[in-house]
Amino acid sequence: MTKQHLGPDEMAKLEAIEALVTSLREDAGEPPESLAAVSAERISRVVGSWKFLLGQGSILICYIFLNNMLSTSAFDPYPFILLNLFLSFQAAFTAPIILMAGNRSDSKDRKSASRAYKTIGHIEELVKILTAMEGITANQDSSEKGSE
Repeated sequence: MTKQHLGPDEMAKLEAIEALVTSLREDAGEPPESLAAVSAERISRVVGSWKFLLGQGSILICYIFLNNMLSTSAFDPYPFILLNLFLSFQAAFTAPIILMAGNRSDSKDRKSASRAYKTIGHIEELVKILTAMEGITANQDSSEKGSE
C-alpha cells in the first residue's frame, strides 16, 4: 500500500509514527563530552583505586625511611613539613576533581533515565497507533488470550 492509497486517518497515523521515530533519533544523539569532565572521571578512577593507594603508601614509607636514614643531613626534618605540603597540595586538587566526577556521573544517570522515560513513552504511543491502524483494541486482545 502506497501513501496515495491511504485515507486521511491513516496518513495522520503514519505522520505520527514518523514524528515519533524522528524524535527517538534526535534523543539518541548526545553532545560530545568536555575534556575537563572526561579528565576528572579518569583521575578519580585512578585515585580511587587500590593500586594508587598502595603505591602512594609505599612512596610515603620510602620517603620517611630515606629521610630518617639521613638523620645528620635530612632534607626534610622530623615533622616532615615538605611531605605535609605535598600531601596537602594533592588533597586540595584531588577532592574537587572527585566531586566533579561524581557530579558528572549523576548528570549522566539523570540523562539516561530521562531518555529511557521518553523512549518508553514513544514506544507506548507507537503501539497505540499501530494497534489502531490494525483495528485491534486492548479488550479484544485480552479476551482472545483468555479463551486460548
